[in-house]
Parts: sequence; C-alpha cells; structure tokens
Amino acid sequence: MSANKYSLTILSQYIKDLSFENFNIVNGGFPKNEPTFEVEIKVNVSPKVNQKYEVCLRLLVTAIDEEKKVYILEIDYAGEFLLPKLEKQALDFVLMVDCPKLLFPFLRRIASDITRDGGYPPLSLQTIDFEGFYKS
Repeated sequence: MSANKYSLTILSQYIKDLSFENFNIVNGGFPKNEPTFEVEIKVNVSPKVNQKYEVCLRLLVTAIDEEKKVYILEIDYAGEFLLPKLEKQALDFVLMVDCPKLLFPFLRRIASDITRDGGYPPLSLQTIDFEGFYKS
C-alpha cells in the first residue's frame, strides 16, 4: 500500500517546537571523543476537520561524551495533510507511513543545520523504515 494510490495533498509543513540545549560551556568545552547518540522518533497523528490530519514527527537526540551530555536536540516537525475518505486500515497506513516519509527529509535537514549551527558536526540521521516500524 502506498500514498501513490491515493490523492494526498500536503497543505502545510512547519516546525511546531524546537529546542537545542548546548552543554559545551558547562562541560568545559567541546567533547574530546565522538559522542554517542540516543535517538528517539515518534509519529503523532491528530485528526482535524474535513479530512485534514496533522502528522507530527517528534525527534529527540541526546549526544553524550564520557557520561556528560554534549547536547539535546528536540524537534516537533509537522505537516497538515488532506486525504480522501479511506478505509481505516488504509488511512492508518498513509498517516503512519507515507506522511512521515514525506516529512522526514525536512526534519533531517533541520537537525543537521541546528547541530552544525550549534558548533558541532552536522547530525546525519539515517533514513527510517516507517513501514517496517508500522508493521512491527
């Protein structure tokens, strides 16, 4: 199943919330080693009116060096989508798989820019298999 079989319209895309906590000054400068990363991503769907839905990707990244936090990045990146009437199973698939696939490259770019602008190497998030997560 894919959004290609349906008329999917992206009405808008936007940052709902953004936070970047940079701990390098508190911890005595930039990390000596390559930090380890804890990455969490969630998909939240909010139905609106007239077949409109908000799909929000919530990204939380914690960079850690020798048990000290280097930075915490939180981004809620959302899109408003207009979808035709679909059966529940098809609608769930489109909202949890196809819509996040469309939003993810923008979220990835924002995360890269924010970490680079925070003085670190750009964060390079790997692609996510939203369909695999949906099926599991």
